[in-house]
Amino acid sequence: MDNRPWNILLVEDDEDDFILTRFLLQEAKGSEFQLTWASTFEEGINALRHQDHDVVLVDYLLGSRNGLDLVREAMTMGVSAPIVVLTGQGSYEVDIEAMQVGAVDYLVKGQINPTLLERTIRYSIERQQAQEALRRAHAELEVRVKERTRELAKANEDLRAEISERTKAETAVRESELKFRKLAETTSTAIFIVEEMKILYANAAARFITGFEPDELVGMEFWQIAHPSYQNVLKQYGVAGQWAASLGGLLDDQVPARYELKLLTKNNEERWADVTAGKIEYAGKPAWVVTAFDITERDLAEQELRKAKNELEVRVTERTAELREANQRLRIELEERARVMEERERLLDQVDRERQRAAELAETLKNERDILQTIMENTQTHLAYLDSQLNFVRVNSAFADRLGVKQEDLVGCNHAEYFNQTEIKPVFEQVRATGEPVEFQSRQLMLNSNNSANTFWDWMLVPVKNDTGEIQGLVFSLLDVTERMHAAIERERLLDENRQQNQMLQRQTELLQTILEIEPDGLAVVSGADMVFQFANPAYQALMPDPDANPVGQKFVDIWPEVEGFEALSILQEVFKTGQPVSGVRFQRQSPDGTSRYFSSHMRRLPWSDELSVLIVLWETTRVVEAQRRAEEAAREVRRQAEELDAVFTSMADALIIYDTEGNPLLANPAALSTFGIDLAGKNHIDLAKELEICYPDGNRIPHDMLPIRRALKGETVQGENVAFSNTSGKRSVYLASASPLFNNNSPWGAVAVWHDVTEREQLLAQLEAEQAKLKAIIENAPEAIVVTDKDSRIILANPAADQLYARPIPYGQDFNSHASLQICYPDGAPYDPRDLPLTRSALDGEVYNNQEVMIVWPDQQRRSLLVNSVPIRDRQGNITGAVSVFQDNTERKREAEEKLQNIAHIEVQHRLMQYREMERLHIAQDLHDGTLQSLIGISFTLNEALGMAAEIQNVENKNLVSRLKTVRSMLEQQIQEVRSFCSELRPPTLIPYGLEKAIRSYVDNFQAKQPGIKINVDLMPDNRVLPEETRLALFRVVQELLNNVVRHAEASEVNVRFALNGGEARLVVEDNGLGFQVPVQWIDLARQGHLGLVGVRERAEAVGGSMKINSKPGEGTAVEVKVPLKYQATSLPNSSS
Repeated sequence: MDNRPWNILLVEDDEDDFILTRFLLQEAKGSEFQLTWASTFEEGINALRHQDHDVVLVDYLLGSRNGLDLVREAMTMGVSAPIVVLTGQGSYEVDIEAMQVGAVDYLVKGQINPTLLERTIRYSIERQQAQEALRRAHAELEVRVKERTRELAKANEDLRAEISERTKAETAVRESELKFRKLAETTSTAIFIVEEMKILYANAAARFITGFEPDELVGMEFWQIAHPSYQNVLKQYGVAGQWAASLGGLLDDQVPARYELKLLTKNNEERWADVTAGKIEYAGKPAWVVTAFDITERDLAEQELRKAKNELEVRVTERTAELREANQRLRIELEERARVMEERERLLDQVDRERQRAAELAETLKNERDILQTIMENTQTHLAYLDSQLNFVRVNSAFADRLGVKQEDLVGCNHAEYFNQTEIKPVFEQVRATGEPVEFQSRQLMLNSNNSANTFWDWMLVPVKNDTGEIQGLVFSLLDVTERMHAAIERERLLDENRQQNQMLQRQTELLQTILEIEPDGLAVVSGADMVFQFANPAYQALMPDPDANPVGQKFVDIWPEVEGFEALSILQEVFKTGQPVSGVRFQRQSPDGTSRYFSSHMRRLPWSDELSVLIVLWETTRVVEAQRRAEEAAREVRRQAEELDAVFTSMADALIIYDTEGNPLLANPAALSTFGIDLAGKNHIDLAKELEICYPDGNRIPHDMLPIRRALKGETVQGENVAFSNTSGKRSVYLASASPLFNNNSPWGAVAVWHDVTEREQLLAQLEAEQAKLKAIIENAPEAIVVTDKDSRIILANPAADQLYARPIPYGQDFNSHASLQICYPDGAPYDPRDLPLTRSALDGEVYNNQEVMIVWPDQQRRSLLVNSVPIRDRQGNITGAVSVFQDNTERKREAEEKLQNIAHIEVQHRLMQYREMERLHIAQDLHDGTLQSLIGISFTLNEALGMAAEIQNVENKNLVSRLKTVRSMLEQQIQEVRSFCSELRPPTLIPYGLEKAIRSYVDNFQAKQPGIKINVDLMPDNRVLPEETRLALFRVVQELLNNVVRHAEASEVNVRFALNGGEARLVVEDNGLGFQVPVQWIDLARQGHLGLVGVRERAEAVGGSMKINSKPGEGTAVEVKVPLKYQATSLPNSSS
């Protein structure tokens, strides 16, 4: 907090109380205050509306309105300053109502002092600031947790396909959750089963209250765990205690005994327990079931109420420090969660990038398959793949076209529908049976197709085997060589004719002409002198620019007028001159339809009709050129795709290795070299697995046959298996390993393995599971009852504390009307309509409840007060998806508050009685001193004068009279001394002017004179009148009472009286060596045993804010110690207006 003055607004209609409050704030230490006074309800509202105050003090009575109305109005106006209600009369109902409407504290005017008021204001400001910070942090945390939870849910959904083990893990988690839920449904109260004082059983919770393990407790006597001061009672009356004995046999199985028992733990720590003992039958024998609930903290709290206010301040300071430490831990946790969320976001981004790269790679692979399919479609070979049943699985378009059917119609058909010749069917069966390929050259084959003519084929059947050698299918390739066969047959026939015509060449010129005319290649003869066509067969004419023209007799340049014609003419002339043949003359010509046609020519000089001529052989090579061009383009495309694949291969973030059929690495990308950290050259996959110690994530070694690459080499495709290894730098990582075989023309030639690093993802999942387990443990072990419903207010979750709090079966999954069975009522006992329950209204109407007080009736008709906090659960769009309520059992706290108020009222009554008593003593002392004592002194003077006059008369009668008068004077002087002594005891004359130390010494001197048989030792520190008058008077009365007790009861020979001021308190000790006595546990027993003086001492100490402690044992004397805090200031009696 800063050092500026605190702005305090006081709304008070009594000016005297305003002046008193201003005085108290001026006397307060450690802070400065700037007080503003509003004398009416309306002025207070205006001040709140127009000014900024740190704290608002409001009187409960404000004319026709009260302070609670002002608090409600302030809450409506949105005033953030903490409000403290002041009242002249303490009331628990007003206290509770003030807290419910929004007040942060409640003070009774008669109990206010500067320290209490300053501390209340300071705590209110600090609490307001802490609550505001916690609300902001909680709201921010809720938003971020919800956002990150949704993102993680989406990420988990995306990753589910990659992590198949998650299903098993989730099943195991659910089973563990059920087991954990069952084990967690145990009580935190210690439970014992006792038979004849011997402990037969103790639950785990007994360890926390006794310090002994359950095994150690079994066999012990029950009284052994009690404090020595209680052991005799337990031995005498048993586990039910003296309370059971006092019932005189009224105790039965239905009415268990209940009492408070002081325990001594194994570590000699004193603990208080609320013990209940009831009769049961255990192992066929009567026994006691004893429950012990630790109430040490509650008793300590009750004791703390009686201690000095400076001790209370120390405790509050410690609690404040703990709260700050908790806030610091919360901030650290929030920062840690924020860091985890940022890490999760980074992981999600990385997963997205990896998914994008995988998609790009898949697209590239698809393009590669398309390219391969394109190449297959553009080959002249007819290709088909048949399965093991000899049904077509895949065919290229050339194969389907040859059979005259569509590709998609051919897939699935049996080969026999198209190849049913008797001599062919056994060939298919032979290959399938032997697994050996079969190849035929130029074999005649009849196809069952629309084109049913006999054709000749080069054909081959190749089996496709799996890793075990079984035939999976056949590759059937056909190359149509019909034209080649026909040409071969024709050439054979021509050769035969030529052999026959060698003998009659001159006579069969016409036959030769016929042969030339049917020649498929273009043939022509040009004379060498004038380059005029002498002969041209039909094939040549078909290739000319004008196929219908007759070239015979025409010049070469007239038939071929284009540019290529002139180029060919120069070649012809060169052949004619040199006689050297020319082959492979190629040229291109545009057809009328705009397409290009390609030709090749061969020229040779030969004699023709007794003169030299040139033979021209011309054939069209358009198809060949086009095929070559397409092949070159395909090759360029393949090179481009290879370059792209190489770029992808190099830039991949995942490690990728390509192996040959023996498992030796052929190629590895840079990511693989970085991942493994070693040179992969020459390392077989088994050697690599041994060197890196590749294993499952749980540390178990992976057998060599189960390695992903090993299985891929056998033809199996492996997808996303978890493995782990450590590279040469010692870094241990977890990877998703995938492997797939590689084929070339359906023949395996190797395998590829991909390693995807999921170490961070696994760590994140582990952290997520740990966070979920932590949250589950918090909910399951929370002391408050937690209940969760769906949007229709059906209960879907309740922790063990809720089961214990409801004390009835919880209606899971039923509508909100079933909640009536839980017997939840209003604080006055009227039952709730299930529709109006806070949990129902939060789920159905979105309402929020904070510390709503309700009551629950248990099956045994016991009523428990509960505080309910209920809020709706909303999704990202703000829609209500359910509700959660937290129930706190407020019964004990409420009872303790009532007892506290009763104790405070009792102390107040004692304080006022002491004040009135001292005032009466003062009045009596004044009356005796000013009346009776003065009269006696006057009589004494008169008697002395009479004695003087009687002494002058000398006769016998006068002598006797003088003697009697002297006796009367002596008695009168004694009475005067006793009256003076009595006045001194009623109001010690030295106390006010000289202080407590002088007053005690004076009283001890007089007491010593009256009791010479008792030695009194004093050790008194001068108080210099620093103590308030009321405190000095109370301590003086304590000394009086204790010394009188020594005379009446102790039979002591020596008494020590010590008084000191130290540690912020006044400490008075009166110690004797007398008889001593057994100090009872309860203070009321002091009065019952006749120690009324000690009871009075305790009341006087508490009346001034102090405490009393008695140490005494029979035969060991008694020591009484009284402590009073120096800061305590007595307050005057309240006036009627307050």
